[in-house]
Amino acid sequence: MTQDVRGTYTRFVTALQTLLAESPVQVEGLDTLGDEIQGAQLLVPVIGPFSAGKSNLLNSFMGESVLGVGITPETELATEIRYGEENVLLAFRPDGRSEQLEIGDLKSIKSRAGEFTHLQLYLDNPRLKSIAPLTLVDMPGFDSTLARHNQAISYYLPRGAHFVVLTNSESGTITQSVMRHLDDLHTYDRGLTFVLSKTNLRSIEEVNSVAALVQEQINASFGDRHRLVQAGIDGYEALAPVLERLDPDLIITNLYESRLKGIVYDALEQINVAEASLQRDEAENRRVVRELEAGLRKLEARRNEMVEDLRERRLDPIVDRCLSEVAGDLRNAQDELIHAAQNGEEPFSKCVSEIIRSAASRVVKREVNDFSRDIVDEFARSLEKLDIPSVGDGADGDWVQSISTRVTDSMQSATSTLNRWSESLAEHNARQLEDRTDREKAPSTTKINAYRGLATVLAVTTNVVAPLVELAIIFLPEVLSFIRSHQQKTRIRDMVIHEVIPSVQRQLRMQLGDLLKQQLDSLVSQVCETFEGNIARQKEVIDAHTCRHQSDSERVGLRLQSLEEIRRELGRLSSGALFRAT
Repeated sequence: MTQDVRGTYTRFVTALQTLLAESPVQVEGLDTLGDEIQGAQLLVPVIGPFSAGKSNLLNSFMGESVLGVGITPETELATEIRYGEENVLLAFRPDGRSEQLEIGDLKSIKSRAGEFTHLQLYLDNPRLKSIAPLTLVDMPGFDSTLARHNQAISYYLPRGAHFVVLTNSESGTITQSVMRHLDDLHTYDRGLTFVLSKTNLRSIEEVNSVAALVQEQINASFGDRHRLVQAGIDGYEALAPVLERLDPDLIITNLYESRLKGIVYDALEQINVAEASLQRDEAENRRVVRELEAGLRKLEARRNEMVEDLRERRLDPIVDRCLSEVAGDLRNAQDELIHAAQNGEEPFSKCVSEIIRSAASRVVKREVNDFSRDIVDEFARSLEKLDIPSVGDGADGDWVQSISTRVTDSMQSATSTLNRWSESLAEHNARQLEDRTDREKAPSTTKINAYRGLATVLAVTTNVVAPLVELAIIFLPEVLSFIRSHQQKTRIRDMVIHEVIPSVQRQLRMQLGDLLKQQLDSLVSQVCETFEGNIARQKEVIDAHTCRHQSDSERVGLRLQSLEEIRRELGRLSSGALFRAT
């Protein structure tokens, strides 16, 4: 690691807070950003089907047998493995409370899995210390119970910084189920490393043959930039180089650099507005304020129009496309569904819910991405039509484009999947539990008060897909119950095509529209509020720098000098933290 970017960014935020504390330049969110950066978790989930060797690989990496392994699925709970000066095992309950257990309880925790949401394991282990601040996560296998599987995947999929994907060399291929999960990761633009495990159990020739086949699958789906890593008995030898290549500094940079630069641009824009205001007379400043107020009214009216128009123009077509792709994916997976149905309702429900999640994630992200750009453009066009003179140093309308660019960038930001990056799974589930209780008390409001999130593309995707899968799990047993008495392939195939798929589409249509509408309404409102906040901030700056003493050149000069000093110091701080020479 060449530098401590987390520390650099934290110090930069602290310095900005000090610089701007007594100035007229105020940046929203700066007071909590330092703590957020300092507490950011860099999670590296290790995923794969049961028997892929996840726990074995992690035990081998740590050099001690801590995680339970066996011939039956042992990892029913996601386990975050962290370095700590003391060995501690914490089990988190849905209400957010934790219970401290003995380390040895890891090997028997499955019997109590229903009590907890996830585990945190702290070990005084030099190998874990060497990779800090990376946190390994031993994930439930794709073969774990439906509830545990979906709970862990739904939470960690958008939050993982990088994923290690295991394929057992004995299986000889990446299964369709695993490929769907990888499609999900691709949807969220997450980094992937592929590991072919248990290579010590096959001959060199067999391993090379399997590796070639798996590499072909990887290349076909993700291009040739992912090289397959082989892991035998020594998991440390295989995994350590992978983790060494995961530069925590680069991850932190990707998470926060654009956001910090946006803060700098915001502060500079306010300085520009203040300087322009000081150089105008009072009457001209009042006219600018009136135009800005007109802009606020226009935005409010446009927001109401867009919300009213949402269902007719955008919502129903998105729902239709989503349901169409879900149905198409289900039809394409007929053979897999038939095989799952022959093994019982649970495998069949899991297979269907995986397909729903994969298709819905893909479509919702794509559609919301287009929608978010459109609404930013709509608001920008509304403002550009106003007769607002230059509020800063740029040409008329430049500040509108600047706002638009920053809003669009923030909606695509890597941090956009999180309400808070440092939020624990227990806190997440506690909130979900509380919201679910509220919905049960008021059935008519069942629609997703639980899933309000940030106005960002990936947040909307997460906040739609996660509850959609949760709701699907509830209705699937009823939809699929008739499969039990029909074991013949031909009959099952007919029922999948003519009964299961239409039933799933009907049930999803009842839920998806409300889920999407709530999130898209929130998206429109929050984007509008961002524009409104920028305009309101400019009004405040103009008011603060408009006075009857505008003709007092000495007083104006002192204010301009003060602003210039802030600009220079802001540039000095930024050049050290954000705009370093490469």
